[in-house]
Amino acid sequence: MKLLPKSSEDWSKLFFVPFRAYVIAAFATEYFMQSYWPRHGGSAPDWVLLITFGYVISFFAFIVGGLAARAARKPEAALWHFIFAGIAFVFGVYSLRFLAST
Repeated sequence: MKLLPKSSEDWSKLFFVPFRAYVIAAFATEYFMQSYWPRHGGSAPDWVLLITFGYVISFFAFIVGGLAARAARKPEAALWHFIFAGIAFVFGVYSLRFLAST
């Protein structure tokens, strides 16, 4: 049983797992918790700003990872990094609408 990866390619895959998990888990949390927020005239909770900031960090991490994979001539890895960068961007724009009401 291997606990830690041996190759640099496996390390790069392991490095992006927290970012991928964050993008999916943060959106699910934000989507399901918005039903508990005050409706008309209320403001979003303060942690929505932190979620949006996390999307920005994830977006830039995926862009850098995609560019590095593209430079290393790994088109499949670059494609997945750019797909997750797009997802982080869309989810970040989605969470901006809650910040506009504060």
